[in-house]
Amino acid sequence: MFIPIGHDQGELRRWPIVSFAVIIACVAIFFLQPGLSRDDLKRAGEHMSAAVKYYAGNPDLHPSPRVQLALDQWLRLQDSDARAQLQRQMERATRDAASRPTRQAELDRLTGEWLSILARSPSWRWGVIPADFEPLKLLTYMFIHAGFLHLFFNLLFLYMTGPFIEDVWGRPLFTAFYLVAGVFAGAMFIVQNPSLDAPLVGASGAIAGVMGAFLVRYPKAKIKFLNFIVFIRFTFRAPAWLMLSLWFVGELLNARAASYNPIGTAQVAYWAHVWGFAFGVGVGVLLKLLNAEERFLFDAIERRREAARNPFVQQVERLLTQGKQAEACQLLAAEILRNPADAEIAETYWHLARLGPMATQPAVCLRIIQNDLRRGDEYLAIERWREFHAAVPATYPDIPLTIRLARALARHNEAPAGHALIEAAARRIDTSTPPEVQMELTRFALDVGNPVGAELAERIQADPRITPEAKLALKQSLRWKTAVK
Repeated sequence: MFIPIGHDQGELRRWPIVSFAVIIACVAIFFLQPGLSRDDLKRAGEHMSAAVKYYAGNPDLHPSPRVQLALDQWLRLQDSDARAQLQRQMERATRDAASRPTRQAELDRLTGEWLSILARSPSWRWGVIPADFEPLKLLTYMFIHAGFLHLFFNLLFLYMTGPFIEDVWGRPLFTAFYLVAGVFAGAMFIVQNPSLDAPLVGASGAIAGVMGAFLVRYPKAKIKFLNFIVFIRFTFRAPAWLMLSLWFVGELLNARAASYNPIGTAQVAYWAHVWGFAFGVGVGVLLKLLNAEERFLFDAIERRREAARNPFVQQVERLLTQGKQAEACQLLAAEILRNPADAEIAETYWHLARLGPMATQPAVCLRIIQNDLRRGDEYLAIERWREFHAAVPATYPDIPLTIRLARALARHNEAPAGHALIEAAARRIDTSTPPEVQMELTRFALDVGNPVGAELAERIQADPRITPEAKLALKQSLRWKTAVK
């Protein structure tokens, strides 16, 4: 099984409020509206079977449309001999007019017991039932899920794609697109299965639409997958255009081969996936042909962002105009700690910090470098570290940030600067340093071949806070690395 766990599209400009709201709503509804228990499902099946059999033995009665549909669908699954046998049985059945009211009451009782159980299920209450169509349910079915795995994988795919489409299309357009994609997928499913007497539930039709839009908008995105083969776990990366296209082809093949159980047990609605994805691709291509992002969406989103940040920006500008640089830096520093993903605020602060606050607010500068590394902008992080270290040579990052910086330096052919960072961190280790932090730095130093790693390993052997197992593992690692050398 291929499970998507990330991709390389980087930071979002704003919080994906709509995507997160859909996720929260689906999770809340799932746990607040529990489905039927196994006993309930078993009793519903028994009552349905009893009602269908009773009607087959009393064909002169007036069954509920649902009973008639269940019988018709059951017949379609039987071979010709079984259908002929049932037909002969129904023809031979007695049609006693005097007992008809009593027999009708019994059929209605059996049908009522069956339907009363189904009525307690969120899937039957809010899901789309093609044979008993209600327009409002084309909206409600998107927020109902049949099981935890159904919910989890739907929301995982939404989390991987929705925030990024919401970010470039804007919240109003994304909201409308998501809902219309779900309605379109559900409607097309009804067109292809008009007599199906089972509920269609789940956000997968709408999410397939988002996936189709993601394919058009980010075709070269590298998606990271987690895969399991027996007990072997591994990851790999592949472009969105390849993996999403393969997913669509697989859903299309499954849709053509799918059949649905007449008693309404859960099946995968592959056609809803197919039509939702096709809708998303179509909308994505249309917006691309119209150049809509550049002509309409981008500027509108940026204006909203600026309007949201305008009071803060105005306050900073007012302080700078009044010559209150220190107050402006403090305001920017607080905003960076509150909203670390805002690269523009970080750049503004860094420009002002060159004039003095690097020495007075080093923690903020190091936080900015850490955020650069988290965004994957290693070159900018290295440049800022050089500038910071030149201005405040006695201040160093904590050990986790030291390790990330050293790795980035090594990848940019600056290993000596990385080794210097490791050695400076080793000199700062004392009895107050948490043992797990010591272990992390020691392993990293050994991995990169820094001589200080052996010294740290010896120090760890004498530290009573570290478990004997951890000491033994470190000693074996040190022996192996020495042998390899």
